[in-house]
Amino acid sequence: GRIRSSMKEIIGLVYNPEIEPDLMVELLPVMLWLENAVGYSTNRCAVACVTLQHAYATMGITARPVAVDLVVANERTGQRTLYGTPEPYWDGATFHGHCVLSLPASGRFIDPTVEQYPELRRYRLGPICGKLIAAQASPEQLAALRAGGAGIPPGTHLGVRRNDLMLLYTTAGEEFHDVITAGATMVDNQADLERAARVLAAQALLLLADPEVIDRARTSPHPHLRVLLDRFAGAAFVDDDRDEPLIRLRDDATPRTLAEVLQPPPAPPPTRPRPARSRPLTATRPKEIPSPRERAPATTEPAGSDTAEPDRDGASRPARRGLLQRLRDALTGGNHR
Repeated sequence: GRIRSSMKEIIGLVYNPEIEPDLMVELLPVMLWLENAVGYSTNRCAVACVTLQHAYATMGITARPVAVDLVVANERTGQRTLYGTPEPYWDGATFHGHCVLSLPASGRFIDPTVEQYPELRRYRLGPICGKLIAAQASPEQLAALRAGGAGIPPGTHLGVRRNDLMLLYTTAGEEFHDVITAGATMVDNQADLERAARVLAAQALLLLADPEVIDRARTSPHPHLRVLLDRFAGAAFVDDDRDEPLIRLRDDATPRTLAEVLQPPPAPPPTRPRPARSRPLTATRPKEIPSPRERAPATTEPAGSDTAEPDRDGASRPARRGLLQRLRDALTGGNHR
């Protein structure tokens, strides 16, 4: 199948005041990734999780890809189907396994591509996003889950109910803790994935910095996100019809790349200690601190995940063109998909 998305779901997530701010902030990048990836083949769990990991990091949120296998049990028919494998591996550009994201700070885990599986796809309920509740775990695993900060321990079983389906995730063993990011395909395409993640993070930040949303977003428990929201308030894409758009900040007339905007500002020059009165005063000029600039990576197609090659129909792009314009159209009464 192909990834589908609904602009209406993104608008409902961002502008519904009843949704908890931390859930809004943490789920928005996933929904935007799905919107950007419309047309991809659905078996993209590895590229989704690694791209989102970089996007979350840009926003000041720690996320970790976790290899899992998934048993889907239909309680009505009694059918049980295993997806992924307890021993995931890469075969060239193909990842044999399944993966999810762990957000240790909030204790959530996210399965962005769960609808690649037909039993889940027919319900059209979107990605899995929920608090970590172990279905079966040792006392040590339970203690680690309660403590937070360390992610999901190896061998933990996580249960999720979706209508008449019971989903049982089992995290892979310790020896597979970096199997997703250490694959040659991920390493060779890291620059493309990071570039795609910057676009994703900027899209999320522009939506969260909207005057109707920014106060709620600021209450989420992510200090660096609040700094970025202040920076993005009043900002706008100058040209989002590029692989890495230019953006104009509120108090800066010069369009800048996302790499420049998303980098932390340069540190101020160190304060020179006041000399003792007995020593002669000497006038010195602090060294000029150049603004950080990162050359935009070359425009190349991103890696896929489970099948990490571009789709034959050319649908694989790091970000779909004009997403923010289509969101604006939807907000002003345009057609929803």
